[in-house]
Amino acid sequence: MVSICVPVAAENPEILLEKITSTAEKAPDFIEVRVDYLKDLNIDFLELVSKISIPLILTVRKKSEGGLFKFGEKKRTEILEKCIEAKPRFVDLELSTSRSSLGRLLKTAEHNSVGVILSFHSFKNTPKREKLVEKIRQAAQMGVDLVKIVTFAREIKDNLTTLSLPQEAHDLGIKIISFCMGEKGIISRVLCPFFGSYLTYASLETSTAPGQIDLEVMRKIHKIFYSLMKFN
Repeated sequence: MVSICVPVAAENPEILLEKITSTAEKAPDFIEVRVDYLKDLNIDFLELVSKISIPLILTVRKKSEGGLFKFGEKKRTEILEKCIEAKPRFVDLELSTSRSSLGRLLKTAEHNSVGVILSFHSFKNTPKREKLVEKIRQAAQMGVDLVKIVTFAREIKDNLTTLSLPQEAHDLGIKIISFCMGEKGIISRVLCPFFGSYLTYASLETSTAPGQIDLEVMRKIHKIFYSLMKFN
């Protein structure tokens, strides 16, 4: 079956917890907690993780990759360490993170048995396939659980690039999340799990990236695809 992750974001920790709780009632497969949206970082991540039964992905996205974290890279690394120590299912780390910080965070994740999504985002375009394959190779060499490649679709054909990446990841022995953002990238958001993407993302109240579609709409589309495949 297709796995769907719903991102949740808020500026206030109490509101964030309320949103996560209400999102959990919709029973997505994963919830991504966008910690970088918080203006108040006084939050107990261990309590947060323990209260939610649905697997959580904790993300502290840096500005250069579409995030809103305003407190500097040193503080971001500190918050990521706290996120990992709370033992969510996954923590999302950018490939562009400095080698020293990334190495330390990967060791912390391994020590706490926390899965790592090593991510690369391009908000301007979809780079050449060779560049994206190289990002997959880099992630595979670091021994992480998952690599995430998300690009912006300027043309419909850009979707073909990201939809072709799961085969490359499979050959390199790593799982992948890959699709395009933007209106022209919606088709890959919908179809990527059928091409081997570990999961896709859908929204509820707030979209955290261009092209995210509503969770129930995504489920209905997937249901149609499953019925067609069974018919054939």
